[in-house]
Amino acid sequence: MVTETMTTPPRTMMEVFKTLPEGTMAQLIENNLVVAAAPLDRHQYIVNEIYPELALFIKKAKLGTTRVAPYDVFLDRKNAYQPDICFISTKATPDTIQWLLWSARPGD
Repeated sequence: MVTETMTTPPRTMMEVFKTLPEGTMAQLIENNLVVAAAPLDRHQYIVNEIYPELALFIKKAKLGTTRVAPYDVFLDRKNAYQPDICFISTKATPDTIQWLLWSARPGD
């Protein structure tokens, strides 16, 4: 998260987002600040299984680079996301934003 020092009160939700402390689990979605709890252990386990394989493949193929959450991706003035895994192509940025989603029901 990019933390900026403000000398005047924020005027937009993006300005509010940029003043949040580093590490805050928050995203700006359609100009709405969405704060979430830390991911569950199972979620982190899956990210940690996928990310090294993906990063190694992308590096060996010289396709670009990768980032793992938390990493802010600013799409426009109303949207800033923290995807689980982000692929940044040598041709354009970002090409792929990947979130891991599943049911949070016990036993899943």
